[in-house]
Amino acid sequence: MPQYTDKVLTIALLVTFFLVTSCRTVNQTSIPYQQITGWSRHSNAQVTHFLQTTDTMKSRKVAVFDCDGTLIGQRPYYLNDEALFSYMAAYRGKTDDISKQKYALFEKFCS
Repeated sequence: MPQYTDKVLTIALLVTFFLVTSCRTVNQTSIPYQQITGWSRHSNAQVTHFLQTTDTMKSRKVAVFDCDGTLIGQRPYYLNDEALFSYMAAYRGKTDDISKQKYALFEKFCS
């Protein structure tokens, strides 16, 4: 029985080592920016500069690359929560029917 346990432990350690090593490799490599066809050279240069200067930032990143207000977040699930809670706070305590209905929906989503 001890020999079987040693094999399982060895396999588990090897798998853990490879997982940790592969995760570190993925985090250390960055995808080079590719020029967007149809955009001017100046626009491509601005986007490239932005991506290069924010690549090493340790804080949370949010970027908007279109005109309809869509947010592309590094951690979008946090953006969703923050937006929901701030929107909910705007309707908390209001007495008109629409605000009460919206706040009831927020309570339903958050429970």
